[in-house]
Amino acid sequence: MAKRGNKKREDDLATLDQPASSTSKEFADTNTAIIEYFESIRHEYDCQAEQKTSFENRSGILLSFFGVMFVYLMDKVPIKDVIALSNTPLTFVTLLKILSGAMIYLGFVGTFVLLLLTIAVQKQKVFDVKKINNTMLEEDRYKALVRLSMSYQDAVNNRVLLNDRRGWLLKLAQYSFIVTFFAAALYLSL
Repeated sequence: MAKRGNKKREDDLATLDQPASSTSKEFADTNTAIIEYFESIRHEYDCQAEQKTSFENRSGILLSFFGVMFVYLMDKVPIKDVIALSNTPLTFVTLLKILSGAMIYLGFVGTFVLLLLTIAVQKQKVFDVKKINNTMLEEDRYKALVRLSMSYQDAVNNRVLLNDRRGWLLKLAQYSFIVTFFAAALYLSL
């Protein structure tokens, strides 16, 4: 009877596309590390969710500061004044003022777009609880943990890619903001 139970467990594991000879021994022994791996993957899943929230919070703060700076500079650097400078005789100071004025407006547009892309809602893989059915609830615990681990691993890999993109966009937005700030300082000092 015991051989029959082990045979069923080996058959279940073979359906998971894992080598039955090495994995069946691990699962036959109750001291496997599957639970630790599952907890580790689930923890990483939660960490990625927190990182997403962190990017969104930092983008929101930067967007608020950006809005205040935008309102202030639109009063001090009207676009019609920047355009009017292009009709004056070109000197080095005038050229610097035209370029810095253009950089202010380009920086505003670039920073705003990058911040919006950072906080934009994107489709993320999640564990689909709607797929849980009675058959799954009755399956072998180790097989279920393997299935859950693989589902969480796919979701974590997806979130890592999206969070890496968010981090890159936020970094570009910060650089764009800094360029805009220095362009404004240059324009106002001339």
